[in-house]
Amino acid sequence: MAERDKAYITVIKALRRLFDEQYPDGGWLPPGREMADQLNVSDPTYWKALQRMVAEGWASSFPQRGHFVTPAKLRCRKVGVIHNVGGPSPFLPETCLHLQHFLDHGFHPQIIQASSLDKLHENALLCGVEGLLWLAPPAKAARTANKIHAAGDMPLVLVAPRGDLPELDAAVELVFHDSAQDNRTRAEFMAARGHRSVAYVASKANGDGQIAALRTAGVADGPDAPIPDVVSNPERLSRLLRRHQVTGVITEGGDVQVNCLCAALAALPEATRPEVLVPGISGLPHLRVAFPGVKLLEHQPSPKGSLELAAAKLLLNHLETPHRRQP
Repeated sequence: MAERDKAYITVIKALRRLFDEQYPDGGWLPPGREMADQLNVSDPTYWKALQRMVAEGWASSFPQRGHFVTPAKLRCRKVGVIHNVGGPSPFLPETCLHLQHFLDHGFHPQIIQASSLDKLHENALLCGVEGLLWLAPPAKAARTANKIHAAGDMPLVLVAPRGDLPELDAAVELVFHDSAQDNRTRAEFMAARGHRSVAYVASKANGDGQIAALRTAGVADGPDAPIPDVVSNPERLSRLLRRHQVTGVITEGGDVQVNCLCAALAALPEATRPEVLVPGISGLPHLRVAFPGVKLLEHQPSPKGSLELAAAKLLLNHLETPHRRQP
């Protein structure tokens, strides 16, 4: 982050702390030059930060009079939600229990996105969120999560399978599920449907646990390794399915991954299309319409919604303590 951007972020943090501590009931701010001197920043940096505070509803501008700080009870309190690497979010607020839980407790969910993991913390600060809920962070996100926690600007809670973030500091709060149990449940589900040759298609390569669970459940004739990269190499998928006479597929990943898988399967003769066990993704109704010939099964072995709701409750517990902002 450039020094100029660091100064801007520092002033925003200082203003929020100042408004919390000295203006809980609102009030008029001193003149801009006096405020800039008090915060030890240049006039342009102060005005840029103050404009952001106005945009976020923390203050109001009155011509010829100045800026009035919004009383605390009228300020919009926000919680940031990051999904995966902070790209376009695949979920809809009306379908997510954790988002509704925030709203029920007076916090507005703010989806945090950024062009890189390193910018997520900065964007969260700019948006004025008081805490962060990070859903399905990839392994490479551990470094960013550690930095956010160490900065102490806001509480952070992550939701991910245990073992997916080996470099995560022990002090960072993680709500996790048992991925090994998930593997067993999926494998037993497919075995109960009579499948003896099942392929595991996933964007992440570490799917050996799912393959082992399939073998334990008696599904012994499928490929011996996960099939990755369906997006760029659907022909490889088709070859492996034919070679192993696959009758069932287990897949993980987001809407894009599953959409590409369905497109590849739709190109196969109908008689050879395997059943597909998909995760509970938001685009499933659309996929059923777009690919009516693909046999989609939905089975969610983990109580994913319950995990996210538990994480939301944990985060709110931090935010509803008397000292919700750290100096």
